[in-house]
Amino acid sequence: MAATTTIERRGYTLRAASRAYGISRWTLAAAIRRGELPAARLGTHRLTILASDIESFLRRHAVRPTSHAEAVVEEVLRREEQRSA
Repeated sequence: MAATTTIERRGYTLRAASRAYGISRWTLAAAIRRGELPAARLGTHRLTILASDIESFLRRHAVRPTSHAEAVVEEVLRREEQRSA
């Protein structure tokens, strides 16, 4: 039997982080410039960002829905449940 191993990705380039987390490269770059997101430069051009730093940044900057948005989502879910019933 072949053993399967899972390798967790620990670092991302700016482009790879953008794709993996669904955040624009410009947003990530701005956060790095402001010092909100740590990054290390490898060579002269490539930035590397740790996955743990990205996830921490996302938790600190999570957008919390307003009560109106929550009500809209609840209404949509209720209607979908009624249709499927």
